[in-house]
Amino acid sequence: MNRLQFLGTTILGFFKPPTPKEPEIKYMKRVNDTLIELLDSHTNEYVTFSKVTKYADGSAMNDAKCDGVIYRKLGNEYFKRNIIDTINVKSFGAKGDGNLNPLSSIYSTISEAKKVYPFVTSLSQSLDWAATQKAVITAILYYSRDRLGEPSNGVLLYDPKNEGVPVGASPGGASPYMSIIFPKGTYVFSEAVSMGVDGISNPVDINKYLYNINFCFMGEHEDGVNISGVGENNLFYFFNSGFRNKFKNINFCNYGTGIIYKTSNKDTSHFHMSNCQSNAGNTLIDTYSYQTTRSTIMILESIICCNTKRLVNSFVDKLVIRDSWIYNKFNSEDALLRISGDCNFSCEDCFFIPLFHDHDIVNPDNSRWIDIVNEPENSTPNDRSLKTINIKNSRCSLESARPFIWFFDKNAGLLGPNQHTSITIEDCYLGGTGGRPVITLKEGYPGSISLRNCKVFSSPEIVSLDLNNPNPPLPSVPGAITNFVIMVDEATRLTQQYDTSRIIDSKLESFYYDTTSQTSKFKRSIHKNIDYRLRSVASSPGKVKVSLPIFFDSSPEVPNRDILTLLVTVVGDSGGGLPVYNNSATVIISIVGGYESGAFYKRITVASIQDAKGGISFDKSCMPNVYWGEGDTGSQDISPENEGSEKKITIQWASSNFNVSWAYIMPLAGLRENQKDKEQYYNW
Repeated sequence: MNRLQFLGTTILGFFKPPTPKEPEIKYMKRVNDTLIELLDSHTNEYVTFSKVTKYADGSAMNDAKCDGVIYRKLGNEYFKRNIIDTINVKSFGAKGDGNLNPLSSIYSTISEAKKVYPFVTSLSQSLDWAATQKAVITAILYYSRDRLGEPSNGVLLYDPKNEGVPVGASPGGASPYMSIIFPKGTYVFSEAVSMGVDGISNPVDINKYLYNINFCFMGEHEDGVNISGVGENNLFYFFNSGFRNKFKNINFCNYGTGIIYKTSNKDTSHFHMSNCQSNAGNTLIDTYSYQTTRSTIMILESIICCNTKRLVNSFVDKLVIRDSWIYNKFNSEDALLRISGDCNFSCEDCFFIPLFHDHDIVNPDNSRWIDIVNEPENSTPNDRSLKTINIKNSRCSLESARPFIWFFDKNAGLLGPNQHTSITIEDCYLGGTGGRPVITLKEGYPGSISLRNCKVFSSPEIVSLDLNNPNPPLPSVPGAITNFVIMVDEATRLTQQYDTSRIIDSKLESFYYDTTSQTSKFKRSIHKNIDYRLRSVASSPGKVKVSLPIFFDSSPEVPNRDILTLLVTVVGDSGGGLPVYNNSATVIISIVGGYESGAFYKRITVASIQDAKGGISFDKSCMPNVYWGEGDTGSQDISPENEGSEKKITIQWASSNFNVSWAYIMPLAGLRENQKDKEQYYNW
């Protein structure tokens, strides 16, 4: 507070001291083995940092690599009173004009360039990259705090080429939050902007001394700023230093990997990307491995991924993608999302749309949108790693011709149900599979697959088993229950036009439940699921038929233990004279076992309940004929074969049009005590 006397009156005023200019590192050099100097371009004064030669635990540093901790000089009020919330890359020399602008366009020698950008190593490096890297390191230097002890405010620098200048830094302690601002334009990076220390190229085990800093890389305007690579290079590289990092309003283009994100699981890591776009790249985000990045929550929202091979290669613990458009790269078979690690994955309100028609791909059968992968190298030992996969309110465009999901479980052996992956898809339009399955089990199988209120179009099957799957699900045996189930509700099933062959691969029907129709109630009485309404197929002239599987134990020691009774109603067209013609018949079908003429038999018996004739003069009957087999004729008796055998029965009736002919089936009784090796179909 200051007092100002004016005409005898005391005026109280509050005066804010002038804000210093943003500090800027103009030059950094090694003085000797223990000192490093930084020249501030505003004050034109050197600030000396002491180089500590031992870590806090007493272990020696690798002086040959110049790795070490440098500390801010105590008592320097200039550093203490500056608080930078944002740093503008153009204040460090970035052009943003869409050209490469190598350092050689400004500097004649690398020595000259190092006086301004002390971490550069070649004049071919771009000015935009050098300016951004300098902005990052400046933010780290001025706002880091050290957890190794006094004095405070230290940073760890790393010089792999022993040139006396750092190429990366990682601070510690109470992490500040920096915003690196990109004004409107196009910035060209010749290599990756680096944050942290690369523990792979650095043989010294310094990871445990690295702590986190919060960065927000942000385009100044909502319509986005362009950050371009030069073909196959990386754009941003977080080495072991992720905490709360954001990317906002940025368009990534012409790159190899947009962001490599390795956090080493220090503390808690959070990554958020919003209103960003990817174009002409290989992988936008690569989280590297489960071992380096598992303790991370990653949220991507309002993303447009266009002409990019892969949106994210994920090993994080939680991944959320919302409100995003995901296009495939032209002529690329790669999955746009690869999900692995110990992950809970959620995808909401997204569109999966081909940038070009997938029919143009050389081998569209090898293309897909999502890979879900359990793999031992990216999981906790003795775990399946992936937990829940939830896809909701999303759309797979009709123009696409690729399967939606491929599932892999590469782990040896099967563990308990709590260690199996759950896949849920609900309220989704799954139109664009090009006549291919929605989900293909490429290797192993998850714990559960559930589809609710989905529109499935042009898929031969919702869930399919790959022919080369070395570990397919098999019906359980005593003491080793197979923890696998497929659940499809009637709203989804009806989109498959009542055709059960279009729901589940026949090899997986043993594990399929319709969660809303009558079918599920009676599944345990019939070995395989039978839809209660079956469409007929053409049989001999003027007739149609349906076939269904019957499983029985042919062992004669306990006769009649697999008696089965069905109530069946068939509908025909009464000869097809007029659309209004139709008729129906209702019968009870029983399968019994017995002994006759020196042999054991299973016999089909049919009892008529109603013969509802229709057509001209109401004289056309469709009373069915029932026999063993799938042909147009057959016998009512069958001789027992191997124990545990499966046979088909066929129901045939008169009708001239299979498209308007149906069979309604309701199992009434069935004993299945003999199926102890198939416990999920125990008697009801």
